[in-house]
Amino acid sequence: MNISLYQSLINVAKFESITYAAQQANISQPALSQQIRSLEEEMDVQLFNRSPRGVTLTDQGKVFVEYAQQIVDTHHEMIHAMQTPSCSTLTIYSTPIINSYALPCTLFHVSQNFDNYSLNLETFPSDTVEKAIANGRAHIGFIVGESQHPELISIPAFKDPYYLVTSYDSNLPETLDIDELANYPLLMLANSQKSRLLLNQYLNTIGVNIDSLKIPYDMDSIESIKTSITRGYGLAFLPYMVIKKELYNKQLRIVRLKGFDYQCQYSLIRTKRRCYGNEDIIDFITYKLNETKC
Repeated sequence: MNISLYQSLINVAKFESITYAAQQANISQPALSQQIRSLEEEMDVQLFNRSPRGVTLTDQGKVFVEYAQQIVDTHHEMIHAMQTPSCSTLTIYSTPIINSYALPCTLFHVSQNFDNYSLNLETFPSDTVEKAIANGRAHIGFIVGESQHPELISIPAFKDPYYLVTSYDSNLPETLDIDELANYPLLMLANSQKSRLLLNQYLNTIGVNIDSLKIPYDMDSIESIKTSITRGYGLAFLPYMVIKKELYNKQLRIVRLKGFDYQCQYSLIRTKRRCYGNEDIIDFITYKLNETKC
């Protein structure tokens, strides 16, 4: 494996110029051209379309450069890890709700027990988190529900109950029957979001007809729903960890929906490949999250 050649090919694709890529690699243009042709012959593919105006990637070339970039990035990470053994970085991808309401306290405990680590935390939707972990862009991830990805291990992290809530001063009754739910405005996340999909599935099992509900519009985040409900704009199903402060401060109150008892599963995901050097901290987070989450 020639990392320098892979980097040169990436540069050729980026700048559409073998001459410029050769200058970056401190070799002659004919030498780099010959290396590319040798590689094409070895793999029996054409990586570039050549013309007087420059070079462009073929379809096979696009695939090659995508994987070449991953190899180069992994090589750089390996070198960095070997050169800095006393300080490691753990990259965590998480859904917004876990990032905001569950992880902060856990990460405090992590920092107290693993002071030689730096933590890099980024927030994405669950499906993006799964793809990132599978592609090696992060060490571990936290998602809503469970992962069915064949390359990932999904470990139950914790469950959190959902409640039907309204503003504290609302005139809505304290208890509703299932068939009464359709009489009131109900704010929900967009159907594309995993939290909404799982909630819909549960509501169907207890006899709620989703199509009959009075949902004025979909919203893009749980935070925006909570703000709207606090201001008196109807009802919403929200996780307890999101609303416990507002319940305590008497900004929201729970409306008991007969037959409703939903707990959402949240999971830690990781690849099936061992993450050498980070196993201790990953194990700590895996088994301590439920007892240390905020």
